[in-house]
Amino acid sequence: MKKLITSAVLAASTMGPMAASAEVSSNMAVSNMYLYRGFNLTPNSPAVSGGVDFEDKSGAYAGTWASSEDGGYELDLYVGYKGKAGDVAYDVGYITYNYPEEGTSLTDGNATEVKLAAEMGDFSAELYVNTDSANDYSYLSLDYSMGKVGLHVGLTEDSTLDGDTTANDEVTDVNISYELSSELKATLSIADGDTLTEAQKNPLLALTYELPISKK
Repeated sequence: MKKLITSAVLAASTMGPMAASAEVSSNMAVSNMYLYRGFNLTPNSPAVSGGVDFEDKSGAYAGTWASSEDGGYELDLYVGYKGKAGDVAYDVGYITYNYPEEGTSLTDGNATEVKLAAEMGDFSAELYVNTDSANDYSYLSLDYSMGKVGLHVGLTEDSTLDGDTTANDEVTDVNISYELSSELKATLSIADGDTLTEAQKNPLLALTYELPISKK
């Protein structure tokens, strides 16, 4: 945990010039699992996560987010731009996923993605496309919010899931979440796909407590 927090702080410090004229916010959460696109990345332990975000008045933003994982931790860095066209809010960003304990540097992440997102009212859509030729995949996320209830459908297309790079393999994950309080949320998730084992198709229930941290 000390390594996780230290890495997040060091990564955030590299964004100092932007922070001088930006709104700064931070977040921290604990959960019984690291639920990621229909998969539990911490089957043997709970997950602790936290991050820092900087958002300029122009719409430009940058941030860092870290989470514990089984046998190590993940450190993400991202930059992007948010804007609005009529009633549609859009977001274009770039994300790098790093695993320092596996020898990955901040300039050579295990995975990098381009993010394209749009939001109108309670509906949002996000597309993540991997930019590393060694990991050819994309992820489409569709979400709808109804007060305390959130609905999510995600589709992963990955030509490397079963080792056959000649055709895309598809995994679908469906979530329904409910805000038990302003800090506590429960998420029921189910994933399905031809390449998944029966165990991976079992429903997952994630309970996440977000610590209330105010913006500066």
